[in-house]
Amino acid sequence: MWYINCILDSFFNETDKMVKRPTIRDVAAAAGVSVTTVSHTLNGKGRIDAETARKVRAAADQLGYRASTAARSLQSSRTGQVAILHSRSSAHQVSLIELEYFIQIVAGASSIAAARGYHLTMMLPANTHDSDWTRTDGVILIDPISGDPLINELKRKNIVVVTTGRDTNQKAGEGLWVDNDNVQAILLVLNHLVENGATQVALLTTPGDYSYSRETLQTYREWCAQHGQSPMDRQLAGGINETIAYHATLELFSGPTKPDAIHCVTDRYAMGAMMAVESLGLSVPQDCLITAGTDSGAARLVVPPLTALDLHPNEVGINAAKLLIDEIEGHKHEGNHVVPVDLQIRGSSTGTK
Repeated sequence: MWYINCILDSFFNETDKMVKRPTIRDVAAAAGVSVTTVSHTLNGKGRIDAETARKVRAAADQLGYRASTAARSLQSSRTGQVAILHSRSSAHQVSLIELEYFIQIVAGASSIAAARGYHLTMMLPANTHDSDWTRTDGVILIDPISGDPLINELKRKNIVVVTTGRDTNQKAGEGLWVDNDNVQAILLVLNHLVENGATQVALLTTPGDYSYSRETLQTYREWCAQHGQSPMDRQLAGGINETIAYHATLELFSGPTKPDAIHCVTDRYAMGAMMAVESLGLSVPQDCLITAGTDSGAARLVVPPLTALDLHPNEVGINAAKLLIDEIEGHKHEGNHVVPVDLQIRGSSTGTK
């Protein structure tokens, strides 16, 4: 229960910021324009020059202005409803409350949707029906699989889709997405582990139908070849939880070659790996360095604290929502966006080996 409380705290901290309800007059005053100009800009009407529109949207975002969805719906064919969900097409089903990473994406997207006058609904992939899409202007799809059929299904219904992560079957320049530099991310971790004495790094990742898992696995194997290490990777099916990673880690240590470092693509995998290492009478980090591909409150609280990649999921959600709503409203935008990553170095990977 403490883990769920940790990840939900961050969500409510973000949503608490949206309590104040500024008016359209507040936005007009902040942007130095008329109320009519604000209305036309946010509703995609009239001829508003790009610089004025930018100032209006920036003021609305800063104030957290939320337009009247009902009023706007009467003026256009849009419903003012957008949805966010994890890919329903993968056998590796994940709930959006399983990882703080997902919750932070939802929190970031929610803040922008509210400021731009949209209602954001978190949908359950298994329970979506055709009737749900008739009330939806756009969808943020988290972690699409390669060739995800939901993307084409939504496009056929003229619903705008922005993904966090990419459909690797799409050609360059195809689709709207926000993502991290997954190659840079895994190289940051691997080089850090070697600098701290690792000679045999193992990898626990998800199945390769996601862009992040495919790029992470490919880069890891190339790195192993360059550094004279034998790949020790495991693709874990069946969910993202500590139990699966725990048993995979025990299996890694059962063979003749044992890892002295393990990188896990999620913090929950990493915590399972830590428990497995300790169950064998070994210590983290003295006997095995462990790192995580996502950061969380729980990762900072475990002992030793987990070294983890900060993928800036709140920023991912913010940029995904901005891109989605700009596309819905026909505004010019910069297109796809890559969010940088940082490695938060903590005790799980910096002990004496």
